[in-house]
Amino acid sequence: MSAPTNTVQEILDRSRSVYLNDPDAKVWSNTKLLPFLKSAYDDYQTELANNDLSTIDEVAPPLIITAGTTVYSPLPTDFVWPVKLEERLSGSDDLYTLMRQLRWTNNVRRTPDTRLDFYNYIGDAINFPEASVDVEVLLYYKKLYPLFPDQSGEPIVDKTTNVRGHAMAAISAKVAELIHRFVNQNTTLADLCEAQSKGEAFKVVNLYIKAAQAIPARPRPYRSYFRLGGYWGR
Repeated sequence: MSAPTNTVQEILDRSRSVYLNDPDAKVWSNTKLLPFLKSAYDDYQTELANNDLSTIDEVAPPLIITAGTTVYSPLPTDFVWPVKLEERLSGSDDLYTLMRQLRWTNNVRRTPDTRLDFYNYIGDAINFPEASVDVEVLLYYKKLYPLFPDQSGEPIVDKTTNVRGHAMAAISAKVAELIHRFVNQNTTLADLCEAQSKGEAFKVVNLYIKAAQAIPARPRPYRSYFRLGGYWGR
């Protein structure tokens, strides 16, 4: 079975069930968690940048949205959330025009046009009003992990499983750390979640370095992980 594209929902569900003791979302709904997710993602992006892994903005290949379709599908497997969308008539050489993000699109009342014009992002789905013709859409988005080195040649490393899993674990633990530290005021649980997040981020960096250098160990320590008492085993 291919890796699911519902990345954001998986991260939020993991934060609730593993770290926040709220598997049924009775306290921490998606709406409440999303601001923490964005902060956690920014911190994760900084950790990668400190280790020269900062390429986590991406542009998806142009996708044809057929007439009458109201959902962008499929989403990229490393998708976290959209930055912007642009559109043009399918088959044309016109410049792409920027689409406008709305809170809702299901209440946009209009006769189907030759443009989509609007989009929203709710529940890890990008929706828009239907168009009367096929439209080509360009998606700019935040991705879960950087580009994997093309020269790797290491068959054990599968970016859709190993790297994706560690990246999701790092961000979900970071979400819980922020909540425990700044909302629940529980530094013990916050520190445990922080250590877990740093450890998973370390594994992401390590996989990339090993693949790029084709050696079994990194030549320099991962800074944040070692400050937390981690060690590098040969």
